[in-house]
Formats: sequence, C-alpha cells, structure tokens
Amino acid sequence: MKPERLARLLVGLLLLLLVLGPIFANGIDLLVDWLWFNQEGFRVIYVTILKSQIALSGYAGLAFMAVVALNAIIARRLAHRGSYRVYHDVIEIPGLDRFTSIFRWVLWIGIFVVGFFVSEWATGH
Repeated sequence: MKPERLARLLVGLLLLLLVLGPIFANGIDLLVDWLWFNQEGFRVIYVTILKSQIALSGYAGLAFMAVVALNAIIARRLAHRGSYRVYHDVIEIPGLDRFTSIFRWVLWIGIFVVGFFVSEWATGH
C-alpha cells in the first residue's frame, strides 16, 4: 500500500473514531433514559429534550466553525498582501510557502474537529 493512501486511511479512521466514539459512549445512557421515560409515559418530554440538545449543539458547533473559518480566511487574505518583508538591511522571505496546501488542510480539519468538540460541550450545557 502506498504511504499516501495509508496516511489518508489512518486520518479517515481517526476522524471516524472522533465522531463515532462519543456516540457509542453515550449510547447506553440514551437507551436507558429512553426506556425509563417511555415506561413512565414521558417519551414526548425526552424527545423534546433530545431535539433541543441536538439543535443547540449543532448551532454552537456551526457558529464556532463559521467564526473561526471567517477569521482564518481574513488572516490568509491579509497575509498575502506582501510576499516578503524588509527590516532595515534584512529581507525576510517566508520559507514555508511550499507547504501552504498542507497547512490549509490541517487548518480546515482542525477547525472541524474543534467545532465538533465545541458542539459536544454545548450538548451538556
């Protein structure tokens, strides 16, 4: 297997674990609560609580991702105004320009992962 394909597969599995891990960890609690509320005749209340938690966590995660993404886009556009800087007699040329596509992917994946954790945090609040 090629190293690129292996790396993509590992990153995909890691992201899948980050998404599905909390779902499976909380699945037993959800099932027990569902059975208890259903037995007591308050299933509608439990469904309303679940819907509000899902909606609020989704809004919090999306709002966080939108704010951070907008900040990243503005910072990137401002950074491209000048390709080099001159300080007195020294010319500073950024040496990491060849890695911009890798940094871009890492930045967007990081925004998504942190946004997911913000939405998980918002679920409990």
